[in-house]
Amino acid sequence: MNELGLPPTRQLPAEVRERALHTVLSGMDSPQRRRLAPLLTTAAAVVAAVTVTTMVAVSAPGPGSPGAEAPGLEQLASGPPVMSGDPLTDNALTRCADAVVARNRTADYPPTSDWRTTEVLLTSPGGDTAIAINDRFACFVGMSNVYVSSTRGRQAGPVAIARLTPAIVVVLNPERHELDIVPRAAFIDPGGAPDAPVQLMMLGSASAPTSNLWLTVPGSYDGLMPDPGPIGVVVEDHRPMPTIGATTTTAKPPGPR
Repeated sequence: MNELGLPPTRQLPAEVRERALHTVLSGMDSPQRRRLAPLLTTAAAVVAAVTVTTMVAVSAPGPGSPGAEAPGLEQLASGPPVMSGDPLTDNALTRCADAVVARNRTADYPPTSDWRTTEVLLTSPGGDTAIAINDRFACFVGMSNVYVSSTRGRQAGPVAIARLTPAIVVVLNPERHELDIVPRAAFIDPGGAPDAPVQLMMLGSASAPTSNLWLTVPGSYDGLMPDPGPIGVVVEDHRPMPTIGATTTTAKPPGPR
């Protein structure tokens, strides 16, 4: 028994965690043309959760409608993010910046010209990618949607909890305090550094609460994890993913259809 009176946490085998994570990601972001019957329940739950958040398409609205000009990085006064040369992460970083511009939320984030990928938090065989940006917030890029966490989140002592996707929560720890969460199986990378500035947790489903997670930051916080609040930014983005192993990638968002 641990200090909470709970039995010791059993770590799932790596292959089981991989399958579980793949199922959550696929159900969350698979295009409708994928007819995967086993994921219909997960997809339905995610759609219900995402409905409460306004979805804004990166591709422009129809001709004659307000804002028909699709915003892109070339329109940003601050300029494009800092590229690393890796096609997958550069593609993700560009889409994240595009999403914030499309949602007209640039005032809530650092200037995009200062954005850089500081850590790759998650990749999947289908190309889904989650990155830490400037060690201050996170972004998840899937096949049809882009999600950007807020930079503030809900405070829990010196750290903050923010929602990244319907089923993924991010712990923002800019001062790099050592922290622990029970059960540790909630961490997508349970072997990661306990003081990492940005850490991801998989809730298992879009409707799973964070109130069953216990957060400890020694000397400053020891209690239930607060609700992370809404996702910072969500946009639809159907641009094709870069080919793994490619040396270049096109970052320009699509124009009006």
